[in-house]
Order: sequence, then structure tokens, then C-alpha cells
Amino acid sequence: MSQVVRYHEAMRPAIPAIIAFALLALAVGVNPISNNDVWLHLTTGRLIVERGEVPHLDEYSFTRGGSPYVAHEWLAQVLFFTVYRVFGITGLIAFKPFALFLTALLVSAGCRRIGGSEIAGFWSGVLAITAMTSHLFARPHLFTFILIAATSLALARVRSARTGTIVILVLLEAAWANLHGGFVLGIALAAAQGAWLAAGAMSAAALLNPYGAGLYRFVFLFTDPVFRRRIREWSGPFDEPFLGSFHFYVYCGVLLLTLATVVFSLRKRRYGAAVSLCLFAALSLFSKRNASVLGVAAAPWIGASASEWLATPAGRLRPERWRPRLGGYSGMIASTAIVVLLAIAATLHGVPHETGRARRPGLGIADNVPVSAIEYVLSHHLEGNALNSFAFGSYLTWRAWPGTKVFIDSRLDVYGGEFVEQYSLAMADPARMRDLLRRYRFDYAVLSYRLDDVQGPVAAFASDGGWALVYYDNLAMIYVRREPRWAPVIAADEYRHTNPYLFMTGRWSPGDDPAGAAAEAARALAVTPGCLVAGLIEATSLQASGRHAEAIALLEASESRLGPDGEGRPLILGLLGTSYLETGDRVRARQAFERLVKAQPDSAYGRKMLESLGAAPGDAR
Repeated sequence: MSQVVRYHEAMRPAIPAIIAFALLALAVGVNPISNNDVWLHLTTGRLIVERGEVPHLDEYSFTRGGSPYVAHEWLAQVLFFTVYRVFGITGLIAFKPFALFLTALLVSAGCRRIGGSEIAGFWSGVLAITAMTSHLFARPHLFTFILIAATSLALARVRSARTGTIVILVLLEAAWANLHGGFVLGIALAAAQGAWLAAGAMSAAALLNPYGAGLYRFVFLFTDPVFRRRIREWSGPFDEPFLGSFHFYVYCGVLLLTLATVVFSLRKRRYGAAVSLCLFAALSLFSKRNASVLGVAAAPWIGASASEWLATPAGRLRPERWRPRLGGYSGMIASTAIVVLLAIAATLHGVPHETGRARRPGLGIADNVPVSAIEYVLSHHLEGNALNSFAFGSYLTWRAWPGTKVFIDSRLDVYGGEFVEQYSLAMADPARMRDLLRRYRFDYAVLSYRLDDVQGPVAAFASDGGWALVYYDNLAMIYVRREPRWAPVIAADEYRHTNPYLFMTGRWSPGDDPAGAAAEAARALAVTPGCLVAGLIEATSLQASGRHAEAIALLEASESRLGPDGEGRPLILGLLGTSYLETGDRVRARQAFERLVKAQPDSAYGRKMLESLGAAPGDAR
């Protein structure tokens, strides 16, 4: 009976931790699928399941078809496709909080294994979850989070002279090498901590993959400086837009705690811990995607060191009466309550993101994925070689391959730095894009005007005259080549007077035919109901025709559909204020311009109009 009592006493602190980790993981991890890579993983996973073998050559692009393709995440891709086939998109979304929760449990256990207290283990798990939110997508790197934490825990057992744990490390590494390219981090972690036998065994275990030693060569392809310069997630943590974001300050906090832990570890002669922490800190400085990895790797040591320091005379809290409240079951309950409040806040307000829009809870597919545009491609039987924005390549392959082959997708290793550089320059430079049009045969184009600069193809298509804009929505636009097979599509759907990219960049006006422009925008709005840019183009065209009452009705309806983080509100308010003023409603015009200045303080137009109305811009409420 006494053993049962002791068991329950030992488990009591674990139950609040499990509850807190689960709630926090659900609050920050259940949100719509927004990353472009997952669609390529699903495509490759489907092929592996159907064919019973991993790919070795590219089949998805017309620019690199037949070139070597190392599906280094093949096992994760099979697992993702299996989850999708059974549970759909919701299953992929659910995997994110599961990965957060499991990683937090392993981090907490690792902290306790190396000497941390219950409370220290709890907060190290919370710290890991918080750090992971900066790179939280349904992608194979989630397995690296889990396996870094599992490897750290196993290495603690190795240091405890349980040499049989090397077998566990070998099995973890063999799985890791087939799940994600981060497998080298496990080997580096073991070597840094002086577990040379384990590191050697893990290095050999990593060869148990379909590509053998070629997998090691593959990892070093990502040191190409072009990727760091051209691909946002490979840029450094002190580059915009990460710089100054919520995740940036979390990263800075983790980095400072890591450096303090390095100093503490050196004073305690824990050189292995200090070396491994310095390694992960250096990796985080190289690429912001490693900021989350640093949080997972450093959290156990941060927690254990803080726990040990607080037990020293220098670290003891004053007054003495605080100490009992911060430990044991009562301390765990208080900590759990704090985390529950954080989870509630994340659920209600979302997690701040570097894009400026909070990542809010939800299911389904996010609005940065060109779902409607690709539905148009499929329903109108567009096929062939597609010029595509980088972020669209994977989803286009998932939905339209093999009838469509893309120009580029997110497999950077397949294309190489030089190709990515030339593509990036051409997307911004019409002259370079015209050169691409001469070198490659394109049948249609799917372009993102909201996520990318597409000045190159838009200007090149306009000067060429051999292309027709046939579709646009809030995110994407589709051009087709003027040739007989697309003639019915062009005749029915071509937009001659409107272009969303030119409108959003201030290069479009209703011109000589505002009625025609309004009619085209109304047609776009009918094709994609709720399309904000189509509504704004129509409203602008109506204003140009002097039909301000109609413009006001359209703009008010557009604003009512915007969410709390909806883009486009400043532009709507500016147009609304203008039309209110034209109809003689100075009160509502002033209110619209005040709201504009509040939403966008640097709006020169809003401030100018407020001054003309006799209101100081600083009066905006």
C-alpha cells in the first residue's frame, strides 16, 4: 500500500504538466495548413506507396526533369500521406500539436534526468513549445524536434553508465535519417557531449537509408549562400521580417538563457553541455529556422542549470517564505494555471507571426494556398509547362501533376543555387523574364501577386502580347498563352482592363473605360465571391464613373467581410473616405480617414485629407 501511495505522490506533479503541455500545444498548434512544402511531401508519399520504391529522378518539373532527386524525407512523406488518406487535412493539422506535446514531454524528462527539479522540467517543456512556434508547420522537421529531445534524453542515460542505451540511440538515428535531414544534429549532439562511441554508431546507423552515403552529401547542398539570401526561412534571425517580431524576442530570450547556461556549465566543468549549446546557438545565428531547434536542444540544460543555481546561496529567493510555494505540488498547480491562461490567450488572439498577422486556431487550408486558382486550372483543363511562383510549385504539383509540370518548387537541392538565383531575378526583372520566355516553352502561368514580386512576368506578358490574363483572386492570377487550344478560355474569361498586381502596386487606373473595368471586376467577384481585390477594383472604377453611392455600398460590404487581421483595410478606408467626401458626407469621411490614420499611421493621404477637413491627424481615435 505504501508503494502505491509513493507512486501516486510521484505522479501528481506529472499530471498537471501533461495537462498544461496538451492545452498549450493545442492552442498554438491547431491552425490551418499554410506551408507550401507539405503538398510535395504528400505527392511523393503517394508515389512511394503506389510504386513501392523511393524516387531517384525528378518527375515534377520540366526544367529539371530526369535530374537526381534525393527524397531524403521519404519515410515522413509516407507517414504524412498515410495520415492524409485516413484523416484528411485535419489529420495533418493534428500532427503539429502532437509533435509539440511529445517534444515537451521528452524535454521535461531530459531536464529531470540531468538534475532539474519538477518545476524546472515543467518550464523547460513550456519553453520548448514556445520556441517551436516560430517554425511550426506540418513538415518533416517536426520529427527533428521530437528526435533532438529523445536523443538528449538518451544521451543523459549514456552518461549515467547505461551503455545499453546506445542501441536506442542507434535506432533513433536510423529512423531519423529516413525522416528528415536534421539527422546530422543527433550525431553532432552526441559528439559534442563526448559520447564518441554513440556518435560513431549513430553515424553508421544513418547509412541505413535508400541513398546510402549520398544522404550525407545531400545535407551539405543546403550551405549554398543563395538559399540563405533568396529563401526567407533560410535567412538569419536578424534579417527582416523575423527581426522585431514576437518570435525574434522569444529567440533572443532563449539565446541569452543559453549563453548564461554555457557560462554556468563551464563553471561546473560540464564541457559537453557547453559545447553542444554553443553548437546549436551558432546554428541559430546562421538561419532563423534553427531558432526553434535551439529552443528544443537548450531547454533541458536551461531548466536544470536554473534549478541548480536557485539552490545555491546566490540563487536562493528572498524572502524565505516564497520558496515552499515555488516547489512541489502547489508550485506545479500555480505553473499549470499560468500556462492555461497562456493557452486561452493564444486561442482567443492567436500567436503573433512575423508576417504581422496572428496565426489563429482553425482547420482546413490557409488563404495563402492557391486552392481556388488551381481549381480553375483543373476545371478548364489547363495542362503543360507552367511558369509558377515559388510558393505555388508544390500545391500545383499535388493537384495538377502529371498533366502539368512546374518550373520550380521547394526542392532546392534539385534546382541548385544558380537556378534559384536566376529565377528570382527574372521574377522581378522583365528583361530577364523575356529571356526565360525565349529559353523555355510555357503553356500557362500561375503567379502569386500577394506573396511575391511578379513584375517580371506581368510586364513581359504585357509587352509580348501573346498572353491573356484569364483568372485572378485575392492571392493568384493565371495567364494562358494565346493559341488555338486556349481560345475558348480566352474568349470567355480574358481580363483586358483589370490586373490585380498592377492595382495593388499602384500602377493601374480605370483608364478610358471605367465601365468596362467595373464590369470585369464584377465578373471576377462573381467567379470568386468575397475577392477583396476585385471589389476594390470595381469600387475604384465606379468612383471614376462618378457612381460613389454604389462604390460606398461595395466598400462597406468588403470591410464587413474582413477579419480582425484582414489585409486591405487601410485601402478600403481611403477609398471610403474619398467617396463619402464626394457625396457630401463630411462626418463619415472624417471618421474613415481617422480610422485610416489609426490603422496606418504613415498614411500621407489620410493625414492630408484630415487636414483638408480641418482635423489634426493626431486627433484620430
